This record gives sequence, structure tokens and C-alpha cells, in this order.
Amino acid sequence: MGTRGQIISPAPNSSKMHGRQVRIRARIESMENMSAHADYSEILGWLGKFHKSPRTAFMVHGEPKSSER
Repeated sequence: MGTRGQIISPAPNSSKMHGRQVRIRARIESMENMSAHADYSEILGWLGKFHKSPRTAFMVHGEPKSSER
């Protein structure tokens, strides 16, 4: 069926979550020009555009060994 985002992106009135129907009261925005899957050089390029580097960055997707680097 897909991710929760895919399910609610056509803006239905409700969606089943944890076994019960939940009313959707969100405004859905879509950014087609962005990817959630960046590689090493894309992440460094994005981080390099900050005027002041972030103190912390969290890698939440990927293989543990690669994410540590």
C-alpha cells in the first residue's frame, strides 16, 4: 500500500492508523524536486551551504557502518 505519506498525499478525510480510523486535518505539501536519498557528496554539498555549520547531524537511514562515516 505504501508509506503513510503516500496514503494521505491525495488528501483523504481519514486514514487507518494503529487499527482505527483517524481524521486527517493536515495540509499536504509536496516537493518533487527533492530526494530523501542523498549520497555522501550530496550530503556534504548540502551541509557546505550553511553559513554556520550545524552542531549535530543525524543520519536516520542507511547501513550502520556507512552512516557512521
